Amino acid sequence: MKTKKKPKNAPNGRKSGDMNEEKQKAKNNDSVRKYLDTKNPGAKRHYRRGFDLYEEFSDSSLYALLMQVDGDRKKPLMARENPEFSQLNSFIDYLVKERKLAPKTIRVIFAGISDYFDFYGVHLHKRRLRLPKNLPKENNEKMNIRIPEVRKMLEHCVCNRDKAIVLCLFQSGMSISDLLAMNVGDVIDGDSQTGSLDDPPILFHKARVKNAIKYRTCFSRDGCNAVKRYLEERKRKYGPYAYIDPLFIKLRSKNQDKNKERLDVFSVDMVFKKIVVRSGLVSPERLKAADLNPARPHSLRMAFSSILRENGCPKEISDYLMGHKISNDSAYLNFTDGQLRDLYKKYEKFLTVEVAPILGEKEFGKKIEELESTTAMLKSQYEANEERLARAGGTQAAVVALLHYLVKNSNDPELEKIAANIEKNLGDRELSEARIDDLKKTGIKKIKLAD
Repeated sequence: MKTKKKPKNAPNGRKSGDMNEEKQKAKNNDSVRKYLDTKNPGAKRHYRRGFDLYEEFSDSSLYALLMQVDGDRKKPLMARENPEFSQLNSFIDYLVKERKLAPKTIRVIFAGISDYFDFYGVHLHKRRLRLPKNLPKENNEKMNIRIPEVRKMLEHCVCNRDKAIVLCLFQSGMSISDLLAMNVGDVIDGDSQTGSLDDPPILFHKARVKNAIKYRTCFSRDGCNAVKRYLEERKRKYGPYAYIDPLFIKLRSKNQDKNKERLDVFSVDMVFKKIVVRSGLVSPERLKAADLNPARPHSLRMAFSSILRENGCPKEISDYLMGHKISNDSAYLNFTDGQLRDLYKKYEKFLTVEVAPILGEKEFGKKIEELESTTAMLKSQYEANEERLARAGGTQAAVVALLHYLVKNSNDPELEKIAANIEKNLGDRELSEARIDDLKKTGIKKIKLAD
């Protein structure tokens, strides 16, 4: 009967099997650390939790599974065993039945696992995984936002940067990731075709961060003004910015050069939660009960689309301005920048928040006529009053003349009686000869004049 050989002791007294296990653990930690260093703090926290849960479930590491799958992929197609599917599907059952995690949490964990494999060049076919479906929560539904709600949000922004983000999202239909990917150079450039911050609206050529679809959209007058105020304030506080610096930055960055640290989606989500609670759009209780903020940045993108459609904008135009995929032979793809900008101007007035609506030519002409008429009337009244005061001569006579003029033209029956009494008391004398004593003789108690 053969006896099992005992593992040789390592020089430090440990068993060689223990040493191999420690090496394997060190490799796993290094591979995970290298991957997580590419993620933002929020994603890093969630993905790290998923990796720890997998080790707890399997008594092994993701690195070991990665090596196993990589070796299996090198075999001929028909000889592959695909160990990842049986292992990961068992892990899903463990998360659902044992850990009782929500479907959304499990999907976040597997997004991290899948991305970890992709990072090392091994693609997971997630369609073969039995991931639970997300059950939509009623509290997660996006709020229907229109101009009154946007005004409330603007009133409760604590800085010019946040106001610029709200207005630019609402008036361009951009996604938050596309907006945060913009650099300073995107807005300080401009010409007669695309417009500029000083000649709004300003048109941009963009490519979606999500799917690289190319499109064009605009910032309206409100958005341009807000961006200008934000950049002026930023320059005063943090010094000159470069052409390639991010447009929106973290204001509480620990970086010495704050102009270099780009604002991220997680931070904007936190800002929006504070804004909507302060403004009363969403109660703290409703926000706590929901997985997602009902008035999150994407709700402004949805509002842009809804307002355009409500005011007669064809769906193909709104889809193009938002970066949705449209047919390659679309007529709007062939528009020049100037033509597309003019098309945007047609609907700009329906998105205006901070300034008066843009008037048409006829409406503008009527407003000018009204202002000219009002100006002429005020001018004639002023000249007539000046003439009376000049004729009156003397301080007391000027007071009498002015009082007489005011009460006579007041359209108030009681004051008209006072004017009649003044005239009766004066008799044949001119107002220039009158004195305050003459008014006192009328016996009118409602008028109190000092000697």
